[in-house]
Formats: sequence, C-alpha cells, structure tokens
Amino acid sequence: KNLQAPYRGSYFGVLRLADGAVLVFGLRGSLYRSDDDGATWKKVLARTEATLLGGSALADGSVALAGYDGTILLSRDGGRRFEFHRTSDGKALSSALQDPGGDLLVVGEAGAARFAVSRLGR
Repeated sequence: KNLQAPYRGSYFGVLRLADGAVLVFGLRGSLYRSDDDGATWKKVLARTEATLLGGSALADGSVALAGYDGTILLSRDGGRRFEFHRTSDGKALSSALQDPGGDLLVVGEAGAARFAVSRLGR
C-alpha cells in the first residue's frame, strides 16, 4: 500500500521511534513526523537546508540525524524538535548510531567520528 507523502521530493531515510511515531527525512532538510503510521504528517523544523541522509533512535529516546555539510540534528523529545550541530570539517555525514557506551558514531565523507551525545547542545 502506498502512503500519501507529506511533500513531493526525495526521501533518504525513515525511522520508527520508541513511542511508535515515524520520521521521514531527506532532501534539503525535509523532515516530517507521523503519529498514525503515515496517515497524516507534521513538518518538523530541521534548522538546516542540508540534505539528511541517515540516522537512528537512541537508547534514551533521543533521535540523531546526519547529513551534508557535517550536519548532526539531535532531538531529545522524540523527534518533535531538533537541535542543529555541525562538525568542524563540514564534510558530509551519511549515517549515525549510538555505540554501546552511549556515544554517537557518525560516518561519511571524512571517515568515522565519535561524539559524546551528552555534550552536544549543552
């Protein structure tokens, strides 16, 4: 069954969150959240126009997304609002996940890097 997309454009990722919500993300910072399995969508302010390529839900319910221009977006409220961060080198990031120690691992154009989630946005 096809779902009604929240906008006409390219998507590069989808995440199921701990509370059952769904996030879709993609081109030019497009980011949408659905609380009803895609029947309706709400635009989420991404605070960037960088294309978002990958991400994951973290153990504490936070959400991390990664994209072009070294973009890291972090939500501490289940994907309703995101904090914008950028790596110092500005290289594209294609994926992000949490390691067993709780740090955020990102990979992309410049290889792999690790960030302490607790220090992002604090």
